Amino acid sequence: MAHILEIQNGKHRGHKVKLKKTRSIIGRGEEAQIRIGSHEVSRKHCLVEIRDDAIWVQDLGSSNGTFVNGSPISNEEELTPGSTLTVGPMTFQLLGGNKTAKEQPRVAIKQPNIVDDGLSDDDIASWLGEEGDANQDTRTDIPASNDDTVKIDKPEPPAPKKEFANVAEEAKDIIRRHYEMIEQDDA
Repeated sequence: MAHILEIQNGKHRGHKVKLKKTRSIIGRGEEAQIRIGSHEVSRKHCLVEIRDDAIWVQDLGSSNGTFVNGSPISNEEELTPGSTLTVGPMTFQLLGGNKTAKEQPRVAIKQPNIVDDGLSDDDIASWLGEEGDANQDTRTDIPASNDDTVKIDKPEPPAPKKEFANVAEEAKDIIRRHYEMIEQDDA
């Protein structure tokens, strides 16, 4: 049985990560199999382990904690289909399965077929790092590479230096960018 985590938020919402190894570290460090490029994520943030066809999550002493269904975990916690896993700014949902999901609100999302096209880590990192129109990205999955490492990098783009005539103009620009960001997340 394939175990698939679907990203629930941000510009990568709807992308899928297939868990191929029985033990995968989520973090921002080089040793992590699922990398999230955010300083809110520890180098070795949490461990996702497949045991007896069940998914177990264990926090590895992260600074900001690991959350299952919105609650922080202290030991290990089982992820059942429909459960959410939050690591830093990224929230995943475990898809499929024949187990009953814990009660929680569900979002109806069309689930396209998952394709394992053997992309390299560099291909995936460059694809995820692309900025631009969200409608340009028609991919629906994040296939694992041959070494089962998936990079989910979120590089900080350099902010363009704008000159404003006064503080009011600058505040107006900040508010405009804030509303654009909210509209993107809702799309």
